[in-house]
Amino acid sequence: MKILITWSKWNIDIGESLVSAFSLLGYDAEIFYDNFPDRTITQAKIFRKLGLWELYKKFLFKYKKIVSDRFFEKVIKSKPELVFVIGGLNFLPDIILKIRNTLHIYVVNWVIDDPAFSNIYESSMLYQLSAYSHFFLVDEAWRDSLIFNNGNTFYLPHAADEKIFYPIPLKKDIDIFFAGSVSPKYPNTSSGVFRGFILDFLVKSGFKITAIIPDGNEIFNYFPSLKQMRIISNFASPAEINKFYNRSKIVLNINAPQLKTDFSERLFSIALSKNFQLVDFKSKLGVLFPEGAVISFSNFKELGEKTSFYLQHNEERDRTASIAYEHASRYHTYKHRAKEIFKRVFRN
Repeated sequence: MKILITWSKWNIDIGESLVSAFSLLGYDAEIFYDNFPDRTITQAKIFRKLGLWELYKKFLFKYKKIVSDRFFEKVIKSKPELVFVIGGLNFLPDIILKIRNTLHIYVVNWVIDDPAFSNIYESSMLYQLSAYSHFFLVDEAWRDSLIFNNGNTFYLPHAADEKIFYPIPLKKDIDIFFAGSVSPKYPNTSSGVFRGFILDFLVKSGFKITAIIPDGNEIFNYFPSLKQMRIISNFASPAEINKFYNRSKIVLNINAPQLKTDFSERLFSIALSKNFQLVDFKSKLGVLFPEGAVISFSNFKELGEKTSFYLQHNEERDRTASIAYEHASRYHTYKHRAKEIFKRVFRN
């Protein structure tokens, strides 16, 4: 079976890992990037920066039309039996419906952002999603937003790639490690401020933190204490992140507020690296991992107490990390997700 998979380049790690997983299962996977460079998107960004919203929307629509037309041409040329879209905000609904109705191909969307999310830059996410045949949601709490899908909506949490994230015998020379956006600007505004509050609490409590925050400068206006962290501002590849995980006693995992009940891919990548993580509580944790595999916190009191305890108890950290590693290896790789996709779409 041939599959055409498409994603934006900022989701490249997810896309490439899923392509690899489909290939391991014996499927022929081709790729289409839905955010290629073009003069119209450059013009749209200029208008957005100048605050010329009507012109921004006009040129953004023109760009989406260009992307959508090229996508349709790619589908015709590739002749896939399944089209799998990750995100897909640059595709117009008319093109998705055209693929489904004229070529009779399932067009599936793995929704990795809250479909009800609306802002001045992208106000039509729900409308653009309305044309797909099936949905997979990384957070089941988003299901009620997709009432137009007639039941073809399934829960499919994030995953991780065991070829990228795995145990390395390195010295644990970092107390607490964090990697993620703390920008107070769109599109990470709420996430950045939320993470800033948590990091600020830990720093003021005297804990030593190493953080990879490539967009961190402006957050210091809100939380000047974060300057006390050991900050790495350069971009780090997933392989480099895995080394940091393996050097850390505690990996701090703070999820975006748009995830209501579920987690980002970091939950699974940290688990596959076989390192201890401390994560903000979400209700799906007990569904995804057995009790005691991943330690969570729900408030600053718990965060402080659990951070202090696990920094001092190496054996407890190692035991917990081992349970999470074994479970993630058995249930939370992209190969497992690829199998679930075919099971749901083709009802095998």
